[in-house]
Amino acid sequence: MDVERQRATRVEDERAIRAAEEAYDTAWKAGDPAQVAAFLTADAVVVNPFGEVTRGREAFVTFLAILFRDGTGRSTHRSTILRVTFVTDDVALADGEATIEGLPPAVAGGTDPVVHSFTDVFVRQGDAWRISQIRAYTHMARP
Repeated sequence: MDVERQRATRVEDERAIRAAEEAYDTAWKAGDPAQVAAFLTADAVVVNPFGEVTRGREAFVTFLAILFRDGTGRSTHRSTILRVTFVTDDVALADGEATIEGLPPAVAGGTDPVVHSFTDVFVRQGDAWRISQIRAYTHMARP
């Protein structure tokens, strides 16, 4: 693949990854666990902001169904991607910050909004980019 074509492909791929993150946020706002999880690979691993790990798309659907049933279905999730880095032609990292507003106090520990950094590992599956890993974390202030 020539350099110009590769550059154009990277731009298209980055656009698709950013669109997937945006659609994930829209699905969250709709409160539909299956719609949110549709952006994940079947074997996805999700580490939420509280350090809890969910393995597999179906387990994530169950986790979200419980979360949304407890009043979180009215919450919003907003992702801001700071950078996309391609590891290979079919694997990319999306680093960013997420803000979740409207979580019940029992879920968020009284913190509203919940703001955290994240790294999502995207893999190309056919013509689509899917999230294989979600890693939520917070940065400590430098002393």
